[in-house]
Amino acid sequence: MKWTEKQAEAIGLRNKNMLVAAAAGSGKTAVLVERIKQLIIDEGVSVNEMLVVTFTNAAAAEMREKIVQAVTSEIEKNSGDTAFLRRQLNIIYKANISTFHAFALEVIRRFFHVIGIDPDFKICDEAQQIILQADAMDELFEEMFEKDNVDFTTFLNNYASSKNENAVKEMIREVFQTIQSVPEPWEWLENSVENLAMDEENFLQSGLFKEIKEYVEKELFYARTNYDKSIEIFEEAGAVKFAVKCREDLAAIDEAIETFESGNFQKFGENLGKISYARMVTTKDEKEPFDEVKEFAAIYRERCKDALKEIKQNYFSRPLHEYIEDMNKVHPYAKTLALLVKRFSEHYRQKKEEKKLIDFNDIEHYALKILKNEQAACEYRNKFKYIFIDEYQDSNVIQDTLIAAIKGENNLFMVGDVKQSIYKFRLAEPEIFVEKYERFKKQENQQDEKIDLNVNFRSKGNVIKAVNDLFARLMEGYDGDAALYKGVSYEGELDYPAELHLVDQKITEDMDVDEEIRELKSAEMEAFIAGKLIKESLGKSIFDAKNNIERPMTKRDIVILMRGQKNYADKFQQVLTEMDIPSHINDSDGYFDTLEIQIFLNLLRIIDNRRQDIPLISVLHSCIFDFTVEELAEIRSNCKNTSYYEAFYRYAAINPHIHSTLSEKCIDVLKKLAEWKQVSEFMPLDELIWKLLWDTGYFTFVGHYQGQTKTGKSQSLNR
Repeated sequence: MKWTEKQAEAIGLRNKNMLVAAAAGSGKTAVLVERIKQLIIDEGVSVNEMLVVTFTNAAAAEMREKIVQAVTSEIEKNSGDTAFLRRQLNIIYKANISTFHAFALEVIRRFFHVIGIDPDFKICDEAQQIILQADAMDELFEEMFEKDNVDFTTFLNNYASSKNENAVKEMIREVFQTIQSVPEPWEWLENSVENLAMDEENFLQSGLFKEIKEYVEKELFYARTNYDKSIEIFEEAGAVKFAVKCREDLAAIDEAIETFESGNFQKFGENLGKISYARMVTTKDEKEPFDEVKEFAAIYRERCKDALKEIKQNYFSRPLHEYIEDMNKVHPYAKTLALLVKRFSEHYRQKKEEKKLIDFNDIEHYALKILKNEQAACEYRNKFKYIFIDEYQDSNVIQDTLIAAIKGENNLFMVGDVKQSIYKFRLAEPEIFVEKYERFKKQENQQDEKIDLNVNFRSKGNVIKAVNDLFARLMEGYDGDAALYKGVSYEGELDYPAELHLVDQKITEDMDVDEEIRELKSAEMEAFIAGKLIKESLGKSIFDAKNNIERPMTKRDIVILMRGQKNYADKFQQVLTEMDIPSHINDSDGYFDTLEIQIFLNLLRIIDNRRQDIPLISVLHSCIFDFTVEELAEIRSNCKNTSYYEAFYRYAAINPHIHSTLSEKCIDVLKKLAEWKQVSEFMPLDELIWKLLWDTGYFTFVGHYQGQTKTGKSQSLNR
């Protein structure tokens, strides 16, 4: 394979810490595999001496198979040390090619004694986690009520509703979950709380104000750049007089920026409030050029206005001392919340220890705790000659710290693309990638190397141009290094420009919109628009690169990409089917792994033996019985030292006058389970499944909620 200059550099460079910014379609995986392959084949490095970290099990499996194929191909050539290469194939499935969590789990299993946990630990699943956290929360509140803690009571009076403490409980859970992505969660939480208690002088020197200042500086630059761009548009169009008026507005913006940079924040807030913007009207002699570009220019003006408005509202709508007074008022409440979070964590940890469980968050924290032991860390440093991190843009601080503990000298290879960071909701921090990219770019350390793989081998020129235009407006520093470049050489490229179709969901009565569109919901509306575009595109000429010919477009040439299939793919397919457009969902989930099948299998399990807590909770929380998390927690809190089924049974037996609605709900479940159990003893399995599907309304629910594909799965289950 012929490599580009940058690809060859990423493959062949040694004795450096390397950050590879690999854009979509730039051959990232091929480069990563080739680098590993060359280390094995040309340099005799064993796969046991490498750590390859990815972010999904599927990606890890794919990476392993590609390495196997590369090594196998070399063996077939009968060149080099074939005995060594065959050994690599024998050990590769035990090598450290895995997710972060899988590697961290290996560290724990190997060095469990360092942190004193039971070697027979198991991983806590989601249902167990819900139960244990609910128990821990109940114990926490009992403890605080028994102590008659004044701070706790005051906190409840301010943040709980008059009916219950659910809002406070959710607050505790959210803070607890958020701090799991930092290496020292309790130190971080304590510092965050103490940042709220300070005078003006200390506040201006604090890390919190530094973050605010950096954010405001970026927003000011963004605002000014956009307003300047709108002026350029008017000037280039010939609306010079209006552009002059806008320059006066820009001068006011510049004056505000100068007061901010001088540290006069009081005056800065005042100056922001004084900025006025020229009305979007001009003289008759400029009306034609003005009208041609005003809507386009208005986009940039509004960006500027929105950014400055947000800065003003969030940080400078009042004098600084008033904000500091508010922070000091909140400080005691934040201190109480931090205490509650810590005590909740302790109760939760105790619950897990009693059952020899660790949860998803524990895995990385325990591994990091182990690797603070120099002997354990040194063993991994000596083991791994090379460390590879794929999708580095989705790392978080704790994962980065974990790698830092075991990396050797100049043996780190990180590859990713900040534009593809999609796991912020899982506490990924793309800022880590950005910070390292900027640092490596400056070459402060000669052993740190940044390489940009920005040649795209997947897309035509018009697609690449559209992507560059979009990201140049969305991202800071989208320069020549970050931009994409065309790598394909398709002949006869057809000039179909990229199009952006905005779906406005706010449809008012006076709008001239088809009735069928009015009745559509968000995903369905998008699917309907996509269907219309598909019909318009069919028959247009396209270049078939595989066969090197120009031909009419068919339905098979079209793909619809979406951020996630859940709740969307089936709705799209249903709408397209109604429009006579056949489609196929590329569903990578295993048949029995799909949620609706798992729930139904759990129903069969508890009919057979209802004393199975996890399947029971799964079915109770599903649409079959529709118990909320709060109701499940209420049942557990009533009876803590038994199985969940026992607690459920006892709750059903409570006097209905005490807990009428919930206890009756429990009684109804037990009656149905008893009925189905009796029927199951004589009814054939296929008939029982149909009966359950119709008795529970599950067949109808899944069919209507998920579409025809899911209904088909229910039918397959019956067959």
